[in-house]
Amino acid sequence: MQRVGINRRAVLRVFQRVRDVRCPSRAFTLVELLVVIAIIGILIALLLPAIQAARAAARRNQCKNNLRQFGVATHNYLEVNRLFPVGRQFIGFDSSGTSTRADGGYLSAHYQLLPYLEDGALAKMLTVDRVNNKVNLNSIQKVAVGLFRCPDDLDDQMTNSGDTGNQVGNARTNYKAAAGNKVTPGVANNGIFIDGENTTNSTTTTIDRGGMRVSKIVDGLSKTATFSESLLGDGDPNKVSIPSDWFAMTVTGNLNTIAPRVVYDACNAAPTPTGGSDASYSGRNWIYGNMIPTRYNHIMPPNSKSCYVSNSAPNGNGATTASSHHSGGVNLGMADSSVNFVADDIDVDVWHGLGSRNGREVVTLP
Repeated sequence: MQRVGINRRAVLRVFQRVRDVRCPSRAFTLVELLVVIAIIGILIALLLPAIQAARAAARRNQCKNNLRQFGVATHNYLEVNRLFPVGRQFIGFDSSGTSTRADGGYLSAHYQLLPYLEDGALAKMLTVDRVNNKVNLNSIQKVAVGLFRCPDDLDDQMTNSGDTGNQVGNARTNYKAAAGNKVTPGVANNGIFIDGENTTNSTTTTIDRGGMRVSKIVDGLSKTATFSESLLGDGDPNKVSIPSDWFAMTVTGNLNTIAPRVVYDACNAAPTPTGGSDASYSGRNWIYGNMIPTRYNHIMPPNSKSCYVSNSAPNGNGATTASSHHSGGVNLGMADSSVNFVADDIDVDVWHGLGSRNGREVVTLP
């Protein structure tokens, strides 16, 4: 049988021609390149808002987790002491960090909760000299506690050391303890974190422990607020920033009994100054138990303006609102340690009811 020879070179040439016909080799044209770039740009434009929303949601959830830690610590404190922490724990000091009892001063609920937030060592940095009626805050008030800051408000604008109200060097806080829904944070406070009793004498500085009992919270733990958020102040009394600033309002009558709706109306009617007369130091430290640094009340709804009674001061009588950079509202911690997101447009009467422990209001969180 005769063998048939195959010209391999001829076969390869045939396959080469077929390949060249089916798969012509050429570069991208300019039009094609521009189309690809446009498509990529459209995809980025579509994805970017989703990425930003996801990051914002993550920050809000982190903030929510911080408030939940406050709630758990508050319950641990309650289990040990059979009382809630007080909103202001009396002890003598001033902003310099060393003072006699006569100067007056109040430790925050934040400080009282430190041992229950796994920061007992930090709490021990505060020392009391009962012989000379002095307390040393120089070290502790400068220590930043990560749990006290919201990841959505890390920009500290209180940097002007020429303005002593900024308390430059002190660690800040974005979380505040609820002080009821009354204009006075003291004796009329109908919230959970009441003022502590001032039990002192001429020779001894005494830290009080007179907090609220669970049995006194007749509205229920799940319907009574404990902590919420607050934006840091802008540190400039000549710059108007809402909601972090306070503005003067006119309120008449007995401040201990005046209804929150009356104060709400007065604050809404208060003129917003062009600058120079507002208080701008919210959250300036976490150690003091006054309204500017660590307390708020349930008079003005979330992210609205704050006001103080014109013959008083922001640290005393007024309406201090909760605020945040979260879109549409604030996180709110309740006395049962739950945390809810409350919208800016919450019904004002519901917001007032969430602030009181014994108003017997019928409130339902949205």
